[in-house]
Amino acid sequence: MENKKEEQIIKEVEDGIRLALVKKMNSYKRETSYMPFQDAILGKKNTALYSFGISISTWLGQNRKGGYEEIARILAKAAGSNVQVQYEIPYSISKETEKKIYSLYTQIRKKKLNPNTSQLSKKIKKFAKSGKGKHEDKTVDVFIKDKDKNYFFIDIGSPKSNMKEAAALKLKLMNWIAIGFANIKDAKSINAFIALPYNPYHPNEYKRFSTDIFDKKKDILVQDNFWDKIAGFKVYDKLIETIHKVGEENMKKLSAKVEELI
Repeated sequence: MENKKEEQIIKEVEDGIRLALVKKMNSYKRETSYMPFQDAILGKKNTALYSFGISISTWLGQNRKGGYEEIARILAKAAGSNVQVQYEIPYSISKETEKKIYSLYTQIRKKKLNPNTSQLSKKIKKFAKSGKGKHEDKTVDVFIKDKDKNYFFIDIGSPKSNMKEAAALKLKLMNWIAIGFANIKDAKSINAFIALPYNPYHPNEYKRFSTDIFDKKKDILVQDNFWDKIAGFKVYDKLIETIHKVGEENMKKLSAKVEELI
């Protein structure tokens, strides 16, 4: 990369992933080494590798010290944004606002209302009122306030969420938009979306969320559309190259770890 700032950002991600991976390898222990059916099909070594691979996938999705959230935090902070992971929203919306949100949501589910996020946001902004306490959808995976006072409530989701989970996520996004409009008075814009770290169907288009309840261009940001957005530059390909580099550096240690797990 020619831009030195961008190089420095990638270096921060590289250092963070390298440290986190070493800690993961040092601390990981199989919950059970008795998997007779898998051993019979794959062999003990391949089963141990499979077990560790599942653990790595879980770690990436749930760990704030090296997983997707931490990568997002590094990229957003380097872009000049204020960012928090596992942010707990300190305020809520009124009961009347919740009822109106649910009414809109129900209309969308019944295909009586277009899920267009821009149009929904305008409607929600008109009636959103703050309430007491904290809303049940209070935990945000990644919360960002950028230099221009654009606010982002981001849920980092599973690329293979089921329909039930998807429906709940749409309602959560609408609630977050309402919470933002009702309580954040200096905001230039309020944005809420589902971030999918990668597209499991690449190079084909992502089609898992095939339901009509989403504005697919604004509610769901997949792969480079997500990472590039929070970084402020095209970062996804370089990100994968960098993590591959760290993996290659630690391949001998990874192999030794798998041997320990047999």
